[in-house]
Amino acid sequence: MPSPGGVVLVNHRPGEVRLASATPSPGFAMEIDEQGPDEVRVEFENDDDSYEVRVRWQDGALRIEVDD
Repeated sequence: MPSPGGVVLVNHRPGEVRLASATPSPGFAMEIDEQGPDEVRVEFENDDDSYEVRVRWQDGALRIEVDD
Protein backbone atom coordinates (compact mmCIF):
# COMPACT_ATOMS: atom_id res chain seq x y z
CA MET A 1 0.00 0.00 0.00
CA PRO A 2 1.88 3.09 -1.13
CA SER A 3 1.37 6.50 0.44
CA PRO A 4 3.32 9.73 -0.02
CA GLY A 5 5.00 8.95 3.33
CA GLY A 6 6.06 5.40 2.56
CA VAL A 7 5.08 1.86 1.61
CA VAL A 8 3.43 -0.81 3.78
CA LEU A 9 3.41 -4.48 2.75
CA VAL A 10 1.07 -6.96 4.44
CA ASN A 11 0.38 -10.67 4.38
CA HIS A 12 -3.31 -11.50 4.60
CA ARG A 13 -5.89 -14.24 4.58
CA PRO A 14 -9.60 -14.04 5.37
CA GLY A 15 -10.05 -12.43 8.79
CA GLU A 16 -6.34 -11.80 9.40
CA VAL A 17 -3.75 -9.26 8.30
CA ARG A 18 -0.10 -9.04 9.38
CA LEU A 19 2.65 -6.53 8.70
CA ALA A 20 5.31 -7.91 6.34
CA SER A 21 7.38 -4.71 6.03
CA ALA A 22 7.17 -0.93 6.05
CA THR A 23 9.56 1.53 4.42
CA PRO A 24 9.38 5.30 4.84
CA SER A 25 9.89 7.65 1.88
CA PRO A 26 13.03 9.81 1.98
CA GLY A 27 12.69 12.47 4.68
CA PHE A 28 9.95 10.62 6.59
CA ALA A 29 10.09 8.86 9.96
CA MET A 30 7.96 5.79 10.63
CA GLU A 31 6.05 4.45 13.63
CA ILE A 32 4.39 1.02 13.66
CA ASP A 33 1.25 1.18 15.80
CA GLU A 34 -0.33 -2.21 15.04
CA GLN A 35 1.21 -5.30 13.39
CA GLY A 36 -1.88 -7.57 13.25
CA PRO A 37 -3.66 -9.90 13.30
CA ASP A 38 -6.77 -7.68 13.48
CA GLU A 39 -5.27 -4.55 11.96
CA VAL A 40 -2.04 -3.13 10.58
CA ARG A 41 -1.47 0.58 11.26
CA VAL A 42 1.68 2.50 10.33
CA GLU A 43 2.30 6.26 10.58
CA PHE A 44 4.77 8.20 8.44
CA GLU A 45 5.76 11.75 9.47
CA ASN A 46 8.08 14.55 8.50
CA ASP A 47 8.17 18.22 9.53
CA ASP A 48 5.30 19.14 7.22
CA ASP A 49 3.14 16.05 6.66
CA SER A 50 1.73 13.00 8.41
CA TYR A 51 0.16 9.91 6.81
CA GLU A 52 -1.46 6.90 8.45
CA VAL A 53 -1.89 3.62 6.57
CA ARG A 54 -4.48 1.19 7.99
CA VAL A 55 -5.23 -2.28 6.66
CA ARG A 56 -7.91 -4.55 8.17
CA TRP A 57 -10.69 -7.00 7.37
CA GLN A 58 -14.16 -5.48 7.45
CA ASP A 59 -17.41 -7.08 6.30
CA GLY A 60 -15.54 -9.99 4.72
CA ALA A 61 -13.19 -7.86 2.62
CA LEU A 62 -9.73 -6.36 2.96
CA ARG A 63 -10.03 -2.62 3.65
CA ILE A 64 -7.14 -0.22 2.99
CA GLU A 65 -7.14 3.40 4.14
CA VAL A 66 -4.52 6.14 3.78
CA ASP A 67 -5.27 9.23 5.87
CA ASP A 68 -3.37 12.48 5.86
